[in-house]
Amino acid sequence: MGAGGSHNARDMPQVAIVGGGIAGLATASFLRRLAPDLRFVLLEKEIDPGGKARSTREGGFTFDWGPSSFRANAPETLELAGAVGLSERLLPASEVARNRFVYRDGGLRPVPVSPQAFFRSELLSPGGKLRALLEPVLASQVNQEESVHVFLSRHFGAGVAAALADSLVSDTTVGNAGELSLDALFPQLRRLEREHRSLLRGLIGSQGGWGLPTSFREGGIQCLIDALRADLTPELLTGEEVTALEPDASGGLILRLKEGGEVVAEQVVLATPAPVSATLLRPHSPEAAGLLAAIPYANVHIFGLGFDRIDVPRLLDGFGFVVPRGEGVRSLGIQWSSSIFPDQAPKGKVLLRVIAGGTVDPAFADLSRTEALATVQRDLEITMGITAEPEYVEAVYWHRGSPQHLLGHCERLERVERLIADMPGVTLTGDAYRGVGLNDCIRDAKRVATALAET
Repeated sequence: MGAGGSHNARDMPQVAIVGGGIAGLATASFLRRLAPDLRFVLLEKEIDPGGKARSTREGGFTFDWGPSSFRANAPETLELAGAVGLSERLLPASEVARNRFVYRDGGLRPVPVSPQAFFRSELLSPGGKLRALLEPVLASQVNQEESVHVFLSRHFGAGVAAALADSLVSDTTVGNAGELSLDALFPQLRRLEREHRSLLRGLIGSQGGWGLPTSFREGGIQCLIDALRADLTPELLTGEEVTALEPDASGGLILRLKEGGEVVAEQVVLATPAPVSATLLRPHSPEAAGLLAAIPYANVHIFGLGFDRIDVPRLLDGFGFVVPRGEGVRSLGIQWSSSIFPDQAPKGKVLLRVIAGGTVDPAFADLSRTEALATVQRDLEITMGITAEPEYVEAVYWHRGSPQHLLGHCERLERVERLIADMPGVTLTGDAYRGVGLNDCIRDAKRVATALAET
């Protein structure tokens, strides 16, 4: 079947997936295995699929442009990696990645990860430590959506929320913990609360809940994208931008392409950013389109900086650190990539991954590349004492790169899905809906593919 050619019933795909980011690629790959006889096509407007899930290798440095890892206890992600032949290339993070820090009051303070660590924490006052450790006694439950900050404050007190809420959201959402929905972003924490009443008891019982981050040897997250691309030949059509979605007289759906062709399918999966999906749905459900278009997105800047190890004065014994606002540092967080995954830098070198911008610093987007890089280097000098010029530099700017799951997000999504149910055959998936992480997108892709396979 050609994207712009004539069609007959036998050539026509039963499912058309729009968007070749990780959500669309995973949906297609799961669908191939769950329903091997089902005909489908995946349309991606860019020549290279993957969306924000990309990596580059240069001079021995591996730099992830978007997601840099995933949690190894996610069954859907491990299933997908195994299905495309990557089980032997899984790369668990070094043990030091369990250590995380917050830059506060001029120094890097360890994030407490056990009751004993709370007693020693430099981030909490004596009263804050006592309140946190009384959580099993004082814990209560509510039956309403909460922000990440309010949820932590209710369980552990205002001191813990002030010290740690940002560290929970900074490196994944680049948003404000006081505005982001705990229920939308971290439903696993809500489940632990319901099952154990005490979140602390639940976290101890689950041994921390998430485990070490994981990536892939010799290439980072790009390995997964490349394997999925190879897996989906010939169903993946790149360079094909969908500009309109229309009902077909036979009961199917027509996808109009920018270059003048069309694809007709029985089912359509929109694995596109919410604003793109809103544009395609607006003629059919203006209300659903309005709700999707109102999902806010934050600009994200990601820098990869490589140094000689001797030029980095600090011991890099952890995942990295986040920086709350008000500390005189504009960067939101700095990951010690070569400590997490040693193969991401040559021997004797260090790779740092810096995240900036977000909803808390939208003005960062107004800086030129030179100004932005100078700002980041100043932050490295302040926080880590690095004064040397980097020998490797890569910078990526994602305009409207991170959807913000604000309070009310779950209710908004339910309304959207009720509305598009009136347009049979359309399904939504992607990071704008049920979590922003790689695991979240792949888990939702499995949900969508399973439903399509059972149709």
